[in-house]
Amino acid sequence: MAVFETPIEDLLQRHQLKLIAIDRPGMGLSTFSAQHSLNSFADDVAVLMQSLHIERCPLLCWSGGGPYALAMAHQHAEKISSMYIIAGFSASFGEREVFQKMGWNKMYFQTARKWPLMLKSTLTFIKHQEVKTQIYQDLYDLSDADYVLLKNIDHLNGFLDNTIKEACRDSTAGAVHEAQLYFEPFPFSLQQIRLPIHFWWGTEDNTVTYEHAKRLEQQLPNKTPHYKPGEGHISIYVHCMDEVLQTIAAGFA
Repeated sequence: MAVFETPIEDLLQRHQLKLIAIDRPGMGLSTFSAQHSLNSFADDVAVLMQSLHIERCPLLCWSGGGPYALAMAHQHAEKISSMYIIAGFSASFGEREVFQKMGWNKMYFQTARKWPLMLKSTLTFIKHQEVKTQIYQDLYDLSDADYVLLKNIDHLNGFLDNTIKEACRDSTAGAVHEAQLYFEPFPFSLQQIRLPIHFWWGTEDNTVTYEHAKRLEQQLPNKTPHYKPGEGHISIYVHCMDEVLQTIAAGFA
């Protein structure tokens, strides 16, 4: 995503890393499956690794990719050398204390859970529109760090192109199904994951709140936290990706 002048390809080349980004079922051009789950995706990744002749590699995730990466680390630990989480979900939204601390973000997931057809219609509308006015910071409960990035209309449209619109390129079914999936109990506990895990969290992140970082810190047996004062949910990707990739590269050394 070069929307915010973060040249990911240049950073990967600098650190001599190759990134394989996988669309989850129903996202982008990936085929939707109503049976899609965290564990089934972990199995899909294992099959992909086998087909690519990858015996073992590091695993990187951001935001909603958190539960999927954790499922992979639990279910196919022998294939993962280490794991790196950037502001990722680490607890089920079905837990009351987790869901209530999500800020405005919980409206999206609550709509998926209770009124999925409404969310599908909304996403379809967004997919065919271009934003022409600035968004309101208070309305979306954005941190200052994230609002600075998104108040530029060109950046905002670029961000939507690479997130919501890309996820819903083929249909909205995958995005809505996945939003519902986050409410289900995780099919593993964090204490069962023994892999070395680094995680990054911005102290001003109003999208994935501290409740998620606290779970990782308290329950993972082998973790290295990286707390970033003043960073939000999007800004931590923009400002800290070089550090993340450098940490991954150091793991190879």
